Amino acid sequence: MEYTFCGIRVISEFELPFLSNHNLTTDSTPIEVRLGAVPNNLTNEAAEQKPFSKFNENELLLKIPEVANFYVKDGDSIVIDCSDVSDKKMLYYVYSKCLPIALAQRGLYLFHFSGVKLHDGSVALISSEKREGKSTAAAKLSESGLPLFCDEMVLIEYIDDTFFATPATPVVNLKSDLYPYFPRLKYQENHPLDVFPNYSKTAYAIENYEEVKKPIAKIFFLQEGHEEAFEKLTVFNTFEKLQLSVYNRELLLENDVPFFLSLAGKVPAYSITKPEKQYDLLVFSAFLLPYFRKK
Repeated sequence: MEYTFCGIRVISEFELPFLSNHNLTTDSTPIEVRLGAVPNNLTNEAAEQKPFSKFNENELLLKIPEVANFYVKDGDSIVIDCSDVSDKKMLYYVYSKCLPIALAQRGLYLFHFSGVKLHDGSVALISSEKREGKSTAAAKLSESGLPLFCDEMVLIEYIDDTFFATPATPVVNLKSDLYPYFPRLKYQENHPLDVFPNYSKTAYAIENYEEVKKPIAKIFFLQEGHEEAFEKLTVFNTFEKLQLSVYNRELLLENDVPFFLSLAGKVPAYSITKPEKQYDLLVFSAFLLPYFRKK
């Protein structure tokens, strides 16, 4: 079965319901996902070891008790030892850990951003201080005429003096109790996020989803504070926030710094603060709209 993740081909022995099956033409080496035996140790010495995982620059060994064992190597191979390929917990780790690690092993940068399309063909990306609010903001902006581009994961690349974003998956993840406010959204069945009751989010399909590169016009960082504020960030402040927004930041090396500095210097970034005591996500999202329409 063939899919795409951030515009990169994924060839899997079993169904991956959270990925797009768009037929894109790409010259990149595919990521192969297959079932098989997982080694007990890494080929090379581990750079870091955690209770359920160990990894270095080119390998990840992840063992989740009663779920599955995973081995990701060289950015193009994911081997899984599991008893049930439809197990949503196993699929969740493929989606949230293995595929992002495969991109990191290729030297690519995946970020925790949501985003909307602007009328000039570019995109505006949204990050959130507490990992909450960015999806709701993007969905609310889409109801106001700025179509959804991505949610949760986006690949950022520097090509020909321009930074481009490519979405990862064709769904937006919203708190379950917000669904009545977004009647146009369609429930996405069999999404791995549904497996965790404490996650309290549900996946909905992004309408007219396009897994294509689009230039980044600006980045917004949402946060709570004592009073409402809108501020253009300095390059240094943007650099710091970008490092906190990247997936697998434990894998970042010194030679990754120029990419983040360049992104911070070339793409305008803004901080938007909403008072904590009035932090209603829907009201806050409506409050954001004028800033996204500004040139």
